[in-house]
Amino acid sequence: MTSGRYIRGDEFSSLAEAHWRNVSGGLALRNMAKRQVSRVSHDGKSYIVKTYRLGFFRRVLGLRVRSFECLDCLDGLTPRCVIDRIEGNWQFTVFEDAGGSDLFKLDYDEPRNPVTLGLFSDAGRLLAEIHGRNVYHGDTKTPNFVVNENSPALSPVVIVDCDRLRQYRELPIMRRAFNLAQFIESAPSWHPVESVVSHLMAFCRAYRETSSLEDAAWRSLFMLALDIAENNRHIERMTSDAAIRELRKLQGIEE
Repeated sequence: MTSGRYIRGDEFSSLAEAHWRNVSGGLALRNMAKRQVSRVSHDGKSYIVKTYRLGFFRRVLGLRVRSFECLDCLDGLTPRCVIDRIEGNWQFTVFEDAGGSDLFKLDYDEPRNPVTLGLFSDAGRLLAEIHGRNVYHGDTKTPNFVVNENSPALSPVVIVDCDRLRQYRELPIMRRAFNLAQFIESAPSWHPVESVVSHLMAFCRAYRETSSLEDAAWRSLFMLALDIAENNRHIERMTSDAAIRELRKLQGIEE
């Protein structure tokens, strides 16, 4: 990985200081005892800074909490990690910031809004491209699909929180289905059912077309994803049951 290649020492110090000011001032995006995340501006650019508290053995052995060594396999699909280093009790990882809007925050109450439908289609193509590279992303919920506002070299929607990437020689079907289940079950339940279904359909259609899946192969994958969503405790289920039922019907899968 390209640790430390893009940021000089004095720049890193400025980013770290700004990050800790955000954390102490209540401005962090996430603030837990062992992990903090904040958005920091420096020299006209925006960055996402993450800090992980290291235990004794990790400090002594120089072991990182997360490994970002596989990020190169998502070139063009995720913001670049510009530094990953250990300072005292903390591991710092700094990423270029693609933007502050994600698919969970989007207002997609209108079922035929071409802008939001287009973004969900972009997300479907993005996930299919990730799987086409035989990469499994450990957390494909809608909040991790960020609308790209700052990086012309990246895809229109990018994926973040790549802490648990794994690249396979050939991606197992269960891994594909798990990622689909995470996305499909993470639509906010407060949106109208018709709108949720239309946007999830745009996502599914784009994924299927980009993956070049035939009808039978897609239905099998989709049914497996829903089965995982129902039975795997690691899937956070937010999408309403009514939306899932309608989605099944539109995919030609009657209950």
